[in-house]
Amino acid sequence: MINELPDFIKEASITPYIVHNGIELIEYKEGYCKASIKIEKHHKNLHGTVHGGCVFSLADTVAGYTAMTEGTIITTLNASINYLHPVADTEYLFCEGRIVKSGKTVTVVRTELFDDNGKLLADCSFSCYNLGKR
Repeated sequence: MINELPDFIKEASITPYIVHNGIELIEYKEGYCKASIKIEKHHKNLHGTVHGGCVFSLADTVAGYTAMTEGTIITTLNASINYLHPVADTEYLFCEGRIVKSGKTVTVVRTELFDDNGKLLADCSFSCYNLGKR
């Protein structure tokens, strides 16, 4: 975990849902965020690949963290995900988020998810409503 995080990000990163899913923040700077999940048995579906809900949870978390790099409190308004390949044969699932547009009330974030070898597995677009400054 990164030490120089704002208090509200530190608080968010220890919520039970984030901890249960093993989401770890790797990098955090204005307009950008990177996090990962170490793939465990409970992340997998009936077919032995990572459940789509787990993939989406990582993307949604990273989108939120990314939007909050500007010091705002946010909530997700809308999201779209493209599952490009099954998440299999990887120890970690990585996700990077970048702000596409930052407005007064809405911030748009794009996230991309990769395996250990950098293969793009999914991409997403999030619209986040800005609830105010921290």
